Amino acid sequence: MLPPRSLPALFLSACLAVGCDQSAAGEVGSGSEQGERAAPTLGAAVEEARQTLGAILAPASEAFGMLREDAVRDGTMTGGFLKAVRWTSVDDLLDEVLVHLGGVGAGASRERIRQLDTEIEERLRRVAEVREALLTAKPEQRQGVVDGLLASSREDLETELSDHQKRVTELQSRSEAERSRFVQQMRDLGLDFDEGKADTLLATATGDDFVELCVVVSTLRDVVVELQALASQSGRAESAQRYYGVYIVLLKAVERLHADFVRRIEESLLPRLDELAARAEELIGQIEVVIANGGDAALGRKNQEANRLTLRAIGVYRAFLEKQAVSVRQRIAAVASALIDAETTYATMEISAEVAAMIRDGLQILKSLEQLQLPPFTGFENQDLRAELDRLTVQLGKG
Repeated sequence: MLPPRSLPALFLSACLAVGCDQSAAGEVGSGSEQGERAAPTLGAAVEEARQTLGAILAPASEAFGMLREDAVRDGTMTGGFLKAVRWTSVDDLLDEVLVHLGGVGAGASRERIRQLDTEIEERLRRVAEVREALLTAKPEQRQGVVDGLLASSREDLETELSDHQKRVTELQSRSEAERSRFVQQMRDLGLDFDEGKADTLLATATGDDFVELCVVVSTLRDVVVELQALASQSGRAESAQRYYGVYIVLLKAVERLHADFVRRIEESLLPRLDELAARAEELIGQIEVVIANGGDAALGRKNQEANRLTLRAIGVYRAFLEKQAVSVRQRIAAVASALIDAETTYATMEISAEVAAMIRDGLQILKSLEQLQLPPFTGFENQDLRAELDRLTVQLGKG
């Protein structure tokens, strides 16, 4: 079996990292309550986990093979060179594993919401353009031949406007339904979630990463259960080694996702917020100079107040991002600990498997030796001497 504490600890602490309600996380980690809540969809969840596991077995096995070989050669010039050359390949394989782990449920729903919202924005932008064009559009009967070729008539624009408005209404209805589905899917992950949090999450710069983190950890939970079952059912050391190796790669992929989340905050978002804050501060000073030189004081003060509001928003969002980074950084340490547990368990199993193979080989050799058949051993009858003695006896009788 895989390390027994890794699964509930990994999921529970990941929930805490992304703002999960602790009571909800407790329900996910508990036995009977979880079974009652998940019973209606257990079959579907198991099938989805099997499909996901089937998709990640190949890239995860290949990645573990590379990592294991590099670990064996570690400390040598060849090992260092191979590790440097293979890093990109392992990185790509981890990406492939993460795609399969995150490509279901809330992750797919989030993508559909984005597509719907993008089309709604495009339609609304076109609606504004059509309304502007209607101000100067001529009715069809007043258009000349050239006008008819170069510009849409009022009737055509009104028809297009009506079509866009109907489509926007339809898209907004679908988007609301998808948002409700998204909220329920996030709740199914054990998160304390509502539509307000969904809108906030979908609008934030780290929202995509947050959802992906939640989905990957949740999917990992189901996949690991299947992984444990396969390892237990096989009973073969080779199969167990493979599944333990896949589990280690899964943990490395989750660790990578956490690290990328923090890196994006620290290397991209926070520096950009600092730039925007500096620009807002600069504008406040520039506006003051403009007012002193005769500029519109009322307009200038409004612009200054708008920039101060921007600075406050930047401060609040910065605090939010920093809190997220701290939580996820703590999770990185927890995942790293689980990874060490898995690696030591793999090493323990590897030693055990080698000893078992040695014992098996030794017993096989002993069995083979026992089955060796020697030719029958007969005593020395001294036939030549007996014949000569008989002849001598005969000769002496004749004499």
